[in-house]
Amino acid sequence: MENSILEAKEYFYNKEYKQALELFLKKDKFYEAGLCFLLCKDIKNARFCFEKEKKNLFAASWGLKILDYIKMEIKKYPSYLQVRAFYEIYLNLFIENDLIDYAQNLINIYPSLMRSNPEICKFIARALSATNYDELALNFTQRATQNSFFDPEAFFIASEIYVKKQEYSNALDEIKKILDIMPKYYPALKLKEQILEKINQ
Repeated sequence: MENSILEAKEYFYNKEYKQALELFLKKDKFYEAGLCFLLCKDIKNARFCFEKEKKNLFAASWGLKILDYIKMEIKKYPSYLQVRAFYEIYLNLFIENDLIDYAQNLINIYPSLMRSNPEICKFIARALSATNYDELALNFTQRATQNSFFDPEAFFIASEIYVKKQEYSNALDEIKKILDIMPKYYPALKLKEQILEKINQ
């Protein structure tokens, strides 16, 4: 991989988006530049870049849709895979970069996007937990399990949050729900082992 692309990625990971987008544009990496413009709240240029790649990149097609979703508008619905691949990542990026209006609108529009992917509450919960909005994340794990009781990931996210809060009894309750559904679900068995070690210390 060329040094300039590696340098652009380094700028991106350091949240230096203006420097990153300049390098991405020089290499015709329009999707990546569009994401940088979006994180700089430059919607016009973000749209221009996503439009350049929409026929070539699955991600750029999502990028155009997200520009509507952050305004609480739906002109085109995403595919199941687009929600699974990108929704959580973009929500996480918005929160981490203090784009709270974008994040709030993306969350608020979730009931309409459930027709594309009914697992969306789980993705919201994981992004909120990753950015330390734990109580709100727990609320969405509950919504996720209401939509699909047989989804072990939602219970697992809740159990991890309870561990972070040192509420081990609640964490074990969530793990029990997982193991009742999937007795050999390794992440739950491993987390249960770690929790019991903490309790017995």
